[in-house]
Formats: sequence, C-alpha cells, structure tokens
Amino acid sequence: MNSKLIVGETEDQRPYTIDYIYTIRKALMFDAEYQRDYVANTNKRWQQDLIRTILSGGILPLIYLRRNIDDKGNVIYEVVDGQQRLRTLIDFIDGKFKSPSFEISDQYGSRNFGNILYDELRAKEYDWLTDIFLNHTLAMVEVEGTDWEMADLFFKLNNLNDMKAQEIRNCTRSDLAAWVRSTSRGITSRGFNYNGSIHPLLEVNNNKGVYVNFTPARQSYDELLTQLLIYEEDISNGIARGVLDKLYYESVFKHAYGIADTMVEGLKNPTSIADTKPLGKIVKTNLDTIFKLLKTGNYRKYMVRNVLYNLYMVVTELRRASVQIKDYDKFIKYFMDIHIKEKTLPNWMKQLGMGETPYSNLTRLGKTEEHLKLRTDYFLKPLVDDPDVAGVVIKDPKRVVSDEDLYERWRKVGEVCELCEESLSYADAVKGHDIPHSHGIKKGGVSTKKNLRVLHNECNQKMGDTAFSKYKKTIFPTP
Repeated sequence: MNSKLIVGETEDQRPYTIDYIYTIRKALMFDAEYQRDYVANTNKRWQQDLIRTILSGGILPLIYLRRNIDDKGNVIYEVVDGQQRLRTLIDFIDGKFKSPSFEISDQYGSRNFGNILYDELRAKEYDWLTDIFLNHTLAMVEVEGTDWEMADLFFKLNNLNDMKAQEIRNCTRSDLAAWVRSTSRGITSRGFNYNGSIHPLLEVNNNKGVYVNFTPARQSYDELLTQLLIYEEDISNGIARGVLDKLYYESVFKHAYGIADTMVEGLKNPTSIADTKPLGKIVKTNLDTIFKLLKTGNYRKYMVRNVLYNLYMVVTELRRASVQIKDYDKFIKYFMDIHIKEKTLPNWMKQLGMGETPYSNLTRLGKTEEHLKLRTDYFLKPLVDDPDVAGVVIKDPKRVVSDEDLYERWRKVGEVCELCEESLSYADAVKGHDIPHSHGIKKGGVSTKKNLRVLHNECNQKMGDTAFSKYKKTIFPTP
C-alpha cells in the first residue's frame, strides 16, 4: 500500500479546506463496504466539541482518502478514515445542529457565543468566525491499494475505538460478508455478485425498523443475519460472539485474497468453511415468510430482537419438518398469542414474588443450543396434536424439494439454467419442474428431486404449464 501526506493541498494545488470539502461533498464516498455506520449524528455533544476545536484553532486528526474513478470518468474520494468528522462538518454547514457555546472577545466586546445555526453564524458580526471555520486546513493522507488493504487500514486505525463486534467482522472480505451487508444495508461489495438490495423485512424509515422494533444502529441487522446463518449451518455451539467471529473469518479462506495479518490474528486451524450461497438463500426464504406473516397485521411493537429470532427459529423448524404455512394470518396470531400469553405475569406469580414468567426467563436471546431448543418447544409442541390451530399443513417429506436439493442439482448440471443453458448464479436459481403441478399427481406433477429442474425465473415463467422436455424442444429442436 502506498500513501502520501497532503497537508492542506489537493492534487491541483487547491487548499484542502473545509470550504473545499463542502464543495466536493457529492464526490465523497462514505459507504465503503468496510465502513461503520454514521453514528456521530446521535451524539450532539461530540459534534459540537468538533466544531469548538476548529473555531478555537485546534487541529483535527489525519483523514485518509483513496482516489478512484467511477464508470463515468468522475473522480470519487473513498473516505477510508474520517467519515464521522467529515460528515459532521457537512451537517453543520447544512444546519443540522447548532454550534457549541463558549465565550469570545472581539471589537464588540466579550460575550457568550454559540448555540446558533451555521446560517446565523454567517451574520455580519460573526463573519470572522465563518472565515476561521471555512478556511480551516485539513491534513489528508491519500492512500493507494487493494480493497483488502483499505479494509485492513480501516481496522488498524479504528480497532482502538469503540468498535462493536459486528463492525470488526465487517472489515473482512468474503462472499458471506458481502451477502450480509447487501441484505441488511444495501451495500454493494466490489467483486461479489450481490446487487445491494435490502430485504424488505429489514426496511428502515427514520433510523427505525418498519417491521421490526429495534434499530439498525451499529450494524445490528448485520449481526442478526449472521446469527441466522449460524442457526441454519450448525447451532451446536450457540450464537455467541466467538462463534460469529469464526464463521466470518473462516469464510475468508474460500477466496484467493491477500489476507492481512490483523484480520486473522488469533484464528487457528479453521475446520469448516461456511458456504454462504445455499445458506443465504435459505435465510432469505425464511425472511420472505416472516415478511408475509408480519404484513398481515400491525405486529411491529412486539418484534423486538428476541421475538423476531423466536419467530425465525419456528419458521425454520417448520420448514425442516416439511410443515407448510397455509394461513399466514392464523399462524402469526397463533405465534403472538402464545408469546403474549406466556409472557404476561399472572397475579399468582406476582404474589409469589416472581418478577417474570418462566417463558420470559427462558426465551431471552440465549446463546446456547439448549436455550434455543427450549424457545422453539413453546411454539412447536402444540402443533403436533393439532396443526390446524396455527393454519399449517404437514406435507409428505418424500414430496418436498428442499433448498439443499436445489443447490445439489445446480452444482450437478454445471451451474447453468437447464432450459436456456446459460450461466446461472445460485442466488437467481428457482425450483422448476420437468412435469408441472398442473398436470396432476398421477402424471408426475409433484415436488420431488426426480422432477426438479434448475431454471432462471424468466425461463420458468415462459414454460407456463408446458412440460420441461416438451418446451425445451421448441428452443433446441432435434435436427
């Protein structure tokens, strides 16, 4: 990695002032894949202290940039370190918070100054302060290197700060890391085939979940998705921090990247590699189901983290047991009724001095496999005797095609669509059939591995009710 210190001077000899930074603000890239969320805007005192430092003639720490060229030939400045500072400066000029309060002395005398917006600061009697602020010179370091080196540099510069565990994991580059940040925050990672599309269940409005009742702050949705991947792969060791770390860092070894020492420090003898693509598709399928369930009513206020995790586990176990949800409204009411009923503390428990119900005690976000099994049992046991109570149907497991079956078939046919024979990513693969369901069970229209075909979604739709072998002959007729 190469770097050069630029103290207040750009490549074209212009001073690197706050005024210049504001001028090029649209060319600043703050959302590099390894970056943390913008959290300074939640701490007004920190923001005001930063402004006070500048107005009093102080010096800010170094800011690290990587110069890139976008597809249109425009210069883009990737902010490797200094995001919180630069965005705070821009927010102050945009009037998103007020200046700090302190005493000043000038030709108008000595008086308390501050607690005003930037536009008020530009008033005639404060114009000299505006000049101090806008003309403040920033010390910038321009760096050159690979994406891995940028992630490693960010880690080195920030590891001593208050970084959350998931923010540290986010510094890695792997298929798993790319899928998680794409699904939770819509971040596109260079070199990975994910389009940065946030799952609708994790949609956010004004920094609050639309369907879930906990915020995405500090990459909490990323951590949730990582825990769900663990639940699908191997829950025997629970979902504690060390387990999540191991999943992330082992996933790195799937790819031929130059791995910086700081990224894998402490990792010894990796034993398994998380194959994110099939796991990711399974998680997405379950999230799709939960999204449909929550859309049937106003359940947001109940969907705190542990309740959402409970719901995910129940949906997963139903899928594994070949149980299909037929009535979404009935099922979510069943789930919420049990949750609310078992959580409510009755009078007799209060008289015994109990502060919470056994359900509340056992269904916190437990980290071990035992805790997780206890939680699912609350919801699954009643379905054994009466599946209809929750609007579910138990299917014949021999007539069910799993995501694992789809992945196995996709690899077997060479990772192509069996109809058009074009390349097909697993993320885009759908379960098609040789003989469609509409032909009836007697004619073979069933969901079995034998009847499975791996297709593009568009190809599957074009087939309609035509048998696969018959339709393919219209595309590739026999000579």
